Amino acid sequence: MTERNRPFTQETSPFPWMNAMQGPNFWTTFGNAARTAEPIARSAARAQLEMPSLVGARAKAWSDVPSTLARCRTPMDLLQAQFAFWQEAGRNYTEASQRVMSAWGSVLAGTTDATKSDEVEPRDYITFPEPSAETEERRHPGESRRAA
Repeated sequence: MTERNRPFTQETSPFPWMNAMQGPNFWTTFGNAARTAEPIARSAARAQLEMPSLVGARAKAWSDVPSTLARCRTPMDLLQAQFAFWQEAGRNYTEASQRVMSAWGSVLAGTTDATKSDEVEPRDYITFPEPSAETEERRHPGESRRAA
């Protein structure tokens, strides 16, 4: 049989990966992958949110330079202003890097906990407390929750 006349099968399909998307297992796997990637995405978002705050703090410091220099009367005042500027810059960069590292550190702590346990416990999202004996005793005599 020639190549042109061969019947269409999965092996001859130009896109064999499309067949994998047809089963229900694909969507289960896709959901599990999304749940697995969620902590990483959250940490990346937290880390990215730190950058604008750092840029804002440094932009404010740079915009304050002219007014600070205008107050300088001696060379010693100028040196103190420069020292304070760079000291504040170092503090800003240190705080921002610590916050970024804590954001990513939560992912690392979460992955080490997940590798310790082989199976994740199923979570019950809707729970109602069971009535205790003391709540039953507090009811007035003759009052009952049972249907007649």
